[in-house]
Amino acid sequence: IIQTIQESSLNEKENMSDASLNKEENTRLLTELKTQLMKMDMQKQTLEAEAQAIVQELTLPGENGEPPMGIDTPLVDFDGFPRGDIDLYRARSLRKRFHEIQTDHKELLKQIEVGLAKINMLQNPQVETQDAEEKRARSAPKPKPTFDKATGKWIVHNWDGTISGQGEQPVKTAVKSNTASDTDDKAPASLLLDAVHVPFAVIDAVAPDSPAREANLMDGDLITQFGPINYTNHRNLKALMEIVYEAAEHKHPIEITLLRRRRMSAEHDIIHSVEAGVRVTRKVEIVPRPWGGVGLLGCHIVGYANEDSEAAYEEPALSSS
Repeated sequence: IIQTIQESSLNEKENMSDASLNKEENTRLLTELKTQLMKMDMQKQTLEAEAQAIVQELTLPGENGEPPMGIDTPLVDFDGFPRGDIDLYRARSLRKRFHEIQTDHKELLKQIEVGLAKINMLQNPQVETQDAEEKRARSAPKPKPTFDKATGKWIVHNWDGTISGQGEQPVKTAVKSNTASDTDDKAPASLLLDAVHVPFAVIDAVAPDSPAREANLMDGDLITQFGPINYTNHRNLKALMEIVYEAAEHKHPIEITLLRRRRMSAEHDIIHSVEAGVRVTRKVEIVPRPWGGVGLLGCHIVGYANEDSEAAYEEPALSSS
């Protein structure tokens, strides 16, 4: 018995030692990853500053009022001859470098995203286990579909044990029953996402004479839809940066759906502490472009940290008065 107790104590010490080593290794890896991310963030800021300087030079008129070199405008005149009012070599060099910066910036954003994912895996090791279990479940052989004579339909089993198609009908029924009568019980908020505006970002600054100002964006606007991006796929706002650069490259507008505070009176814009019922929906279009200031929009967008508090209220109806 004494020998068994001693062996058990030795095993516990070895397990504790292994756990301590794993913790130290994770801490070391986290430190290295965070250092790499800080370096990549500095590189990103350097590229953005260089791109801003190039755009400013390309869009600045000449000393005697000549048209600017332009970012993508033709470098020939109306007769097809090279422009004589600009330095063509300088214009081509700046444009070439600007496109290189755009490519490097996109690649850097991808690397930053990968680094953040690795940090998340180290800080939450259970995520990797859950992903591995889901992968095994998805790759495992699935039971063959069976025919239900009562309903006249084939029953297909999903990888997680659920039956395909069973989760759709209750949602439609719940929404229909909620709108049919005021006396019916309200469906859960998760079943009414189509009728609810869920903010995921907020605009906390708009620069004058910017594309954002021209699109009538305002401080405090909550963003519920940014092109195809919503609260389910914004990836900590990284998706916004990607779509902004893509839209600027192709000169395409982006439709934004906002929740904006209602003005309660013409004299005072009362800031309410209760969000439900004091915001209305607005839709605007913005075309990202260089404009002489920082960025392509001219506004500062941050994550909306209080998603849950506003995730379950519907758009308030405006009275005719």
